[in-house]
Amino acid sequence: SNPEMNWRLSQLDSFSIVSNSDCHSPSKIGREATVFEIEPNFASLRGALKNPKKGEEILYTIEFYPEEGKYHYSGHRNCNYVQSPKDAGRDGTTCPVCKKTLTVGVMHRVEELADKPYGYVSKKRPPYKSLVPLLEIVAESVGIVSITSKKVNDAYLAVLKKFGTEFSVLLDEPLLNIKQYDAHLSDGIKRMREGKINIKPGYDGVFGKVKIWKE
Repeated sequence: SNPEMNWRLSQLDSFSIVSNSDCHSPSKIGREATVFEIEPNFASLRGALKNPKKGEEILYTIEFYPEEGKYHYSGHRNCNYVQSPKDAGRDGTTCPVCKKTLTVGVMHRVEELADKPYGYVSKKRPPYKSLVPLLEIVAESVGIVSITSKKVNDAYLAVLKKFGTEFSVLLDEPLLNIKQYDAHLSDGIKRMREGKINIKPGYDGVFGKVKIWKE
């Protein structure tokens, strides 16, 4: 889930929302993160989580798109049918193809539990930033599907050598600097920062797709 999904549940209002990456592979480590403004000690970290205040708080979290998950929406992979929560409210959870019960997705469950409307944004909560991994943007920018391609990996490492860490490229590096290096890559990062991307949510064990440019 991302913070916005959690904001919709009043029962979570008293909890700080943090983000941490999984460890399926080295490339996934550090993909998500919680950015704090604190002193480098446990007491300050604890204060930021339990009683945040200026100078001792969560500034924002870094997220990947939950739509990439294999069970974000409800659906049936064998029937090639995917259902949004809006459609579920209208059509129920029966597959229109095989007439069996759909594999219910995460967003369906959020809709069941939520007491705040879709799109609700809490002004009292730290914001979050949704990113697409740099390796995936590089792969799209050079027109190669596989992120394990040597050409993609070489291009990715060249970007890091030029600009530093992946987060600095995705979040902070001025677009003009990136454009002078690679105009197409700069356009991809600009689209990501503005949220102007293409998303196909995952369902029933099928991974979702998050693309910068239309396929």
